[in-house]
This record gives sequence, structure tokens and C-alpha cells, in this order.
Amino acid sequence: MIHFTEEPTLKDYLAACRRRAWIIAAVLVTAILAGLQFVWFSTPLYRAQATVLVDTSTWNTRDYVERAEVPEVARVVEMLATKVLSAESLAAVALEHGLFADAGSDAGKLAAAMRKNVSTEVTGFDQFQVRFVHTDPAVAATVANQIAEAFVSEQKAVREQHGEKTTAVMSHEVNAMAAVLADKDEQIKQYRIANQGSLPGQTEGSLRAIERWQGDLRVNSAQWSVPSSDSRSPSRAPRRSTGVSRSISSKRRSRGSRPSARRRAR
Repeated sequence: MIHFTEEPTLKDYLAACRRRAWIIAAVLVTAILAGLQFVWFSTPLYRAQATVLVDTSTWNTRDYVERAEVPEVARVVEMLATKVLSAESLAAVALEHGLFADAGSDAGKLAAAMRKNVSTEVTGFDQFQVRFVHTDPAVAATVANQIAEAFVSEQKAVREQHGEKTTAVMSHEVNAMAAVLADKDEQIKQYRIANQGSLPGQTEGSLRAIERWQGDLRVNSAQWSVPSSDSRSPSRAPRRSTGVSRSISSKRRSRGSRPSARRRAR
């Protein structure tokens, strides 16, 4: 008998187990029988899983800079699952592989049975897993891969739609910016024409042009200040002609005066 007024010892615990050994034995036998029944009589289930990478980009060009409206992976999976895991798609997969024969060809029952065995779980910031449970491991792997491929195909279609919309938006933005740049370019051109030579980048060129013009001006001024040989000849020519005429007239006078002198001598 255990005295609770004192602290129980190991001997007291062993005595209590000895007195209730039949209860412990019954519990052990029941657990062993349940385990044997589960091992030998239950149907084994196999779970196959496939990993799918997710593209979270959208058509909004602001997302590439600010990353403001980029959806989470869970939202993307939910959006894709609305078509991939629809009742029609799941019933088609079940009929293709001959699953759940007890449901017959009823699309609703097949879809309900498929939903019990299909599951998705986000396992990373850009990936999720598709899981399928079945008694046949080969069938489980085949169905899991097929559903994963359906997710990939649907994601590709969505990306193509986003790509077309992104192209349209970016083309509109580029055309708008091209028009603005053309207007700005024309304004800059008019400003350069109006302020030719006074712009910061044109100071050195303007100084060189001024030096070149000053050199040309000095050369032209020197040429105009010195008289040429052709300009002197017309002024001297009349003087030479007058001197010749004077000598000719003096000779004529001397010839004319000689006969009179001879006559006087005679």
C-alpha cells in the first residue's frame, strides 16, 4: 500500500505495476493487433509531387521599377488553379487514366474524388508543389506530372497575354516620349541658332574664329596700304612723253635756226 504522506519511491511504482499487470498487457496486445491489422489489411497510398516555378511578373511596367503590385505566389497559384483544377479538367484527367471506377462517368463525382487526392503547397518565394495521392505509385506520378504540366501551360498562356499587353503599353510610352523628345530637340536647335557662339561649349571655337578673322583683316589691310607697280606706271608715262616732245621741239628749233646763221656768215 502506498502512503501518500510520504514521497513515493521506485519500489512503490513497481508494486503498483505488478498489481495492475493485466491492464498493461491488454493495452500492449490491443496496440500490436491494431498495428498488424493496419499493415496487412489496409491499402497502401503513395503520394507523388512535382515542383513548378512561378513567374510573378505582370503587364504593369511600374512593377519592373517599384515592385509595387507584384502578386504573391499563393495568389498566382490560386489564379491558375481556377482553370487547371476546375471540375471539367479534373474529370477529364480521371477519365483519361481510368481513376475512381466506382464513380462511373459522373463528372461531378470524379471531380470530387480528384479534389480529395490533389493538393498544392507553396514551398518557396517562386515555386510551389503539386501533389497527388493514389494506390498505384506510377499512376500517382503520372497524374501529378500531368497536372503540373497543365499549370505550366496555363502560366505560359498568361505570360503571353501579359507580354502582348506589356508590349502595347511600352510602345505607347515610347511613342509619347519620342514626340516629347522631338519637340525638345527642336527647341534646343532653335536655342543654339539664337545663341550661336555664346554657348559654353563654343567659347574656344569662337575665340579661334575671331583670331583667324583678325589675321585675315591684318593681311588685307597690309595689301591695300602698299601701292603696286601697275599703279605707278600710268602716272609716269605722261611725264616721259612730255620730255620726249620737248626734246623733239628743241631739235626742230635748232635745225630751223641753222640756215639763218649760215646766211649771215655768208
